Amino acid sequence: LASAQEWVNRLKSLLQNTAQDWEVVYFSLIGVEKLSKLDQSLTLSDAELWRRIVECLIDKHPWIKLASCRNLKFLVPVDTTSVSHPLETCPGLLFEIVRNLCFQMNVEEEEQSEELSAIAIKSLTLTLPLMKERPDLCFEADSPHAGLRDPVAWLLRRLSAIAKPKGAQRRMGVYKSFAAFCTYHPQVVLSSRAHLELMLEPLHRSHVEAQNEIENPG
Repeated sequence: LASAQEWVNRLKSLLQNTAQDWEVVYFSLIGVEKLSKLDQSLTLSDAELWRRIVECLIDKHPWIKLASCRNLKFLVPVDTTSVSHPLETCPGLLFEIVRNLCFQMNVEEEEQSEELSAIAIKSLTLTLPLMKERPDLCFEADSPHAGLRDPVAWLLRRLSAIAKPKGAQRRMGVYKSFAAFCTYHPQVVLSSRAHLELMLEPLHRSHVEAQNEIENPG
């Protein structure tokens, strides 16, 4: 166990060094993934390690984004009654995850990646019920408005805004997100009229734009 903890500390040190080449960061993330598969408690006990992994979600290199996304399945629980140590002890970390995943999906059209979009959608879908059940995890504990905010509405509003500019791949990523939310967590997004309207608005916008292009070619 001590040897494994030394590995965790070493990997954290490598990830915290922002001057590292991308290969070092990438293989460090692979190391965290392998350790987590062996025993999740080895990595989940270190909140600072996961803060750095969440920061890697918006790295410029696509392989680093992919590797950090793959690690999220260890951090975000399927069972919302069993929250991981980093999420419980670092209020706001869940929001950072969602915000950074949205950042991934909002890149320029020529930078869109089907593989990266697919894992971002899967990760957002994983976070959705936890955002609904534990909104306190999304905001700093000392925020006077933390208990009044709706992080699910924030996510849907942000995705709707991402789909506003034209871009077939970007928009398709947003629509696939909405489809995944409705399929796997209908009780979260379909029970609220406000949530439903936020999802329908960009779809309606795309339909109107397509109709206009058909009626007014050139």
